[in-house]
Amino acid sequence: MYHSGPVSTSNSQKLEFYSLFKQSTIGDVNTERPGIFSIIERKKWDSWKALEGTSKEDAKQRYIDVLLDMFDKIAEVRAMKLGALIPYTF
Repeated sequence: MYHSGPVSTSNSQKLEFYSLFKQSTIGDVNTERPGIFSIIERKKWDSWKALEGTSKEDAKQRYIDVLLDMFDKIAEVRAMKLGALIPYTF
C-alpha cells in the first residue's frame, strides 16, 4: 500500500488488518506456507496462521476494534495539529 493521504499504516498494522480479514472471512489457514523466497507472502501467511483457532466472529470484532483504535489515534493527531494552529489564526 502506498501513502496517498494524511494517514499511513506500518507494515505490522497492515499485516494485522490482513490476517484479521482473512480469519474473519475464511477462517483458519487453508493453504500451504509459501516458500522461503516468497518473503512477503510468507509474512502474511505467518500472521494469518497466528490467528488459528480464532472464530470468524472474534476476528471480525478484533478487526473493528483495531480500526476504531486507529481512527481514535488519527483524531488525536488532527486535534493536536489543529490546536497548534489556533494561536496563529488571530
